[in-house]
Amino acid sequence: MMDTIFDDIVNFLTFQRLIAPYALIVFYWLGAFGMPLLAWWAMLWGRQRLPFFAPMMDGSLGVMRMTLTARQRFMLGMMFACGFLMMELFWRMMFEFMLAYFQIHEALTKVVPGQRL
Repeated sequence: MMDTIFDDIVNFLTFQRLIAPYALIVFYWLGAFGMPLLAWWAMLWGRQRLPFFAPMMDGSLGVMRMTLTARQRFMLGMMFACGFLMMELFWRMMFEFMLAYFQIHEALTKVVPGQRL
């Protein structure tokens, strides 16, 4: 038992054991939930702290309500939702490609034991 723990520590310190695949999963979830929340917080912060931001937002929302029909507002909301989902999908695919790289690296190191790539 102690040999495996010691070996794991040595492998970690000598970069034989990669932690990036595990860290990538954590960063994916932080970004998937954190970025939209951070953008929402930045909008609310800007509305409270920047004097020109609140009238600009209220004015643009008022103009949108007066000029767009209900169908056009619905379509605009659907376009926003689709864009948001596409950004989340792109975020996921980017991390899947990085994880695939590390899986390829692990598979290659098993093919040639003892040789560092």
